Amino acid sequence: LKNELKPDIENKWLSREYILEQGLFNYSAIEELKQKLVSNNPGDAPAKIWALIVFQQWYKKHIHFIKL
Repeated sequence: LKNELKPDIENKWLSREYILEQGLFNYSAIEELKQKLVSNNPGDAPAKIWALIVFQQWYKKHIHFIKL
């Protein structure tokens, strides 16, 4: 999550623009998770980020196409 997936986390799945467009999540909470992910004490941030990535992939596949 800190290396190969970082660009997709920042620019695709959890970008500010996409999160605000979706209107499902609190962006400031996601931003805190992203900062914690790269800190010396990430705690459970990697698991939470991974859960958000999985959700985003599901959302794009099954829900996003329904939006008008």
